[in-house]
Amino acid sequence: MIIEKEKSDAIESLFTALTKTSLWRRKLVDQYTDPRNARAAEQLAKLADDASSLSDNYWEVLKPYFNSSPTRWRECLSQAARQIGFLHKKTSFPFFVRNLIGLLSEFVAA
Repeated sequence: MIIEKEKSDAIESLFTALTKTSLWRRKLVDQYTDPRNARAAEQLAKLADDASSLSDNYWEVLKPYFNSSPTRWRECLSQAARQIGFLHKKTSFPFFVRNLIGLLSEFVAA
């Protein structure tokens, strides 16, 4: 089904962005003495593992953004991922998705 394919593509996009940001944070551990990088890398890896739990309700909210502007989607996804462990100390996958929705909708309103 096309709907399921779109949702699975979004999940893959979430997983990939979270994984890449986790790997980036791990590299920063060696460059900086900031312990937040290691914690953020762990949190991001866990969020990536949780990406497959994207609910249908959250997908319905994300779908218009995912389909309408791939560049903006990637920018907001990257921004949301970089905030983990720094702007947001504790997080869950639903929290991450709500933050992503907030970033996407701010751009639309701007």
